[in-house]
Amino acid sequence: MRPIVLKTNELCNKLNQYGKELCGIQETRIKHPTELRNMIVTQAEAFGYTLHTASAWENDAQAATGGLGIILGKTAEDLLISVERLSDRIIKARFRGNPAMTVIVAYAPTENATEDDKDIYYNHLRAAIEDVPLHNFLAVLTDANARLGPADVLFAYDKETNRNGKRLLEIMEDYQLLAANTLFQKGKGKQWTWKSPLHTYHQMDYILVRSKWRNSVTNCEAYNTFGSLYSDHRVVTASVTLSLRKSKPSNAAKVTRYNWSDLATNNELQESYEVEVRNRYQVLQVEDEDGHKVPDYDKFLSACTEAAEKCLTKVPKQKKKDRSLDPRVKAVREEVEQAYKAYLADSNKESLCDKYKDKKKELFNTYAIIEEEELISKIKRVELAHEKSQHGEAWKLINSVTGRKSAQSSKLKADSPEERVKLWHTHFYNLLGNPPVISEEDTPIKTVSETVLEISEEPFTEAEYAKAKKAIRCGKA
Repeated sequence: MRPIVLKTNELCNKLNQYGKELCGIQETRIKHPTELRNMIVTQAEAFGYTLHTASAWENDAQAATGGLGIILGKTAEDLLISVERLSDRIIKARFRGNPAMTVIVAYAPTENATEDDKDIYYNHLRAAIEDVPLHNFLAVLTDANARLGPADVLFAYDKETNRNGKRLLEIMEDYQLLAANTLFQKGKGKQWTWKSPLHTYHQMDYILVRSKWRNSVTNCEAYNTFGSLYSDHRVVTASVTLSLRKSKPSNAAKVTRYNWSDLATNNELQESYEVEVRNRYQVLQVEDEDGHKVPDYDKFLSACTEAAEKCLTKVPKQKKKDRSLDPRVKAVREEVEQAYKAYLADSNKESLCDKYKDKKKELFNTYAIIEEEELISKIKRVELAHEKSQHGEAWKLINSVTGRKSAQSSKLKADSPEERVKLWHTHFYNLLGNPPVISEEDTPIKTVSETVLEISEEPFTEAEYAKAKKAIRCGKA
């Protein structure tokens, strides 16, 4: 799936609506900060989904181009081991299970790209597939920019295979892969995945699986129901039946949160809480080896917990409001879907196309209005928390508004500390262990400066050490 502008709330709403746990995204056009450009960035989204993205790059006009992402539901996120960026156009996610599962999200160069760019991409794709163990369930979610004809696949939409299609077929043959959305006999309306600016339809996006898992794929087709995402590509979905082993839940007891701040302002509550703790005074002590009673910290914690349960109120669970469930968004979304159906029924009428575009703009403007309302509400809550000297609450709101602590980069999951060390080792080995790629080896290296710098190689003197120590500020490196 390749939205022009990634609208994560609307995407999560659709995935939740149709019960999809995993979605690969190409050309997100999300550009990471410079220090995170070569890393995976993770952020929480609506309905419990988690989005992992690899940065887009810049074209000649300094505009964001490309970018990859994979969005996971709660179950898939719990099974996730790691997400790796293999190149600008390929990312790989690994999942625990029986069998283990590997998902590759790939975005191929277009038919008009240079042969050198295509060679680089397909070599990277081959390396990514070869690195996946043969017993793993492998799925390659790709915007292949390739057409496959009836002479090469079972059920094709296009009449012939293009140059990119021949490259894709070579990879499929070398690694025993099948294009799942060419295995099922569907009507033409369920096969095409891309509508060109010339109003022609083509099948360009594929879900590739290994031939040994052919019977595990029970269905695969393209859908119109994601039309509100403003994309020239349709979503391609596959239903796969696998036996996955979910991680065991932790045995740690659930922590109940209480409103301890009530004790600071309510004198009656203070007295009742004190009485409850004192009534348990005998419980707080145990006998040592000599028969003397001494305090026991574990029992003290137990007494405080029992007293809090009896006297204090519990902190209510705050359920995050999803913008996609707002009545205003629902109403406009219905209008978008109706306009999209009318447009598909008669795509030659420009008025229907314009109406569809206007409704989509109205949908995302509605999202923007709701987001602005939420922002104003949070700012008011920050001001109120500041007036009440609730500085912790104020900082939580400020962090949620600015996103200062929301992004998690390079999230690596593993079954053991040893496996996590191996994952980090592999990450830094790939990052630092490969020799640089030099396109023109004979190019002379220009001298930056002819001036010889006077840098002492002797050990530090006491004067230099004292000067450096004096320059160190408290709390700074």
